[in-house]
Amino acid sequence: MRDHFKAVMPVLLAVLVGCPTQPDPVVPPPTGSTDTLLGTVIVIGNERYDFNADTSTPDNPVAGASFSRQTGTQTIPSDPFSSLREKCFDTSVGAATTLFTSLKLELPSGTPIEAGSSITLSGGVVAFGTLSRTALGQYSPASTLPKAVPKTLLVTVPGASGGFPATSDNISILSSKALRPNGFKVNEPNVIGQQSDLDVDISMKWTPGAALAAGSSGAVILEFYGVTSRDDRVTCVANDDGEFTFKASDPTYIKLKLTNAKVRFESSARTVARVKTVGANTYLTTVLVDRTVAVPPAL
Repeated sequence: MRDHFKAVMPVLLAVLVGCPTQPDPVVPPPTGSTDTLLGTVIVIGNERYDFNADTSTPDNPVAGASFSRQTGTQTIPSDPFSSLREKCFDTSVGAATTLFTSLKLELPSGTPIEAGSSITLSGGVVAFGTLSRTALGQYSPASTLPKAVPKTLLVTVPGASGGFPATSDNISILSSKALRPNGFKVNEPNVIGQQSDLDVDISMKWTPGAALAAGSSGAVILEFYGVTSRDDRVTCVANDDGEFTFKASDPTYIKLKLTNAKVRFESSARTVARVKTVGANTYLTTVLVDRTVAVPPAL
């Protein structure tokens, strides 16, 4: 599996938050504590699309979870994508500022806390997989996950006394199929193929996703790579409304053009995040991603 599958993990293993739901019973924090308990669970479904053969092949999903105690009361935005929408970020290899560092989309810092021995993932009544504890507050798949990721995912956290409380939540991506790179059109009427010139605005169009379930927020994450230097990369976060323009005046576009005459649009990810208010200052965020990477790479 190429590193770009792994590279998206820290970008999307995020402290994303959405609309609160009804709280579950919780293990209270220490008397007088105003600390915030955060849990994040993410599942990324991967698919490889071959432009030449016009075929798609499911790849192994990526998943993980993290639980921590944050000092003080944290402010939770109602829309996890509010600071990201319709923007592009320099995510080149070695860039001083990346999408996940500049927007604090990394796993929670703070103090790791216990949340039970394992996190259960299922698609309704069908078991999907288990995330086992690998270190305090950190969880990874106990075994290889099935390649077909459920469109609706149930996350169950057993909880631990003095740590993160027991809870569960459902998240749905509500998409009939992945958002494939061949489903985009760039500067119509040209259907996207291998690459686009870096000399004009890159206007992209696609079929919007289905409406999200109440309490969820979504976005489409688009990744561009330089054709001359593959280490040059830009990640854009778009509303899933069917169109986005990577403007020639954007600083990330200008930087990309310095070393590349053309750009390859290589991956798209329809992303849904949902936050559940588990109790006072206690939140579980679940992120479900339907991601497609185009192959072979443009070199």
